[in-house]
Amino acid sequence: MAKRKNDFTIGEALHNFSSQSVKLKLKLEEAKIQSIWSSTYGDYITQLTESIRLKENVVFVKFTSSVLRNEMNLNKEKVLQTIKEKMAPVEIKEIVFR
Repeated sequence: MAKRKNDFTIGEALHNFSSQSVKLKLKLEEAKIQSIWSSTYGDYITQLTESIRLKENVVFVKFTSSVLRNEMNLNKEKVLQTIKEKMAPVEIKEIVFR
């Protein structure tokens, strides 16, 4: 079957659609961060993580454990660098633990 000039792959169509919708793009980036978080830090830390939000290139992570929050604050620069590397095209400025 010949490809027409205006045919898109599903990936191209989703990329075009998400770039037009800021809210959708933000939600997709949040989902990506959540996936990266769980694959990088494992089940235990993920279970103690209440929420992960992205707002104006700042990642907000809310924990159910104050001990874990303190430990993550001690390693804040390393955690930020890991998230920045894995979120490559999206610029992350800061990470805030609550």
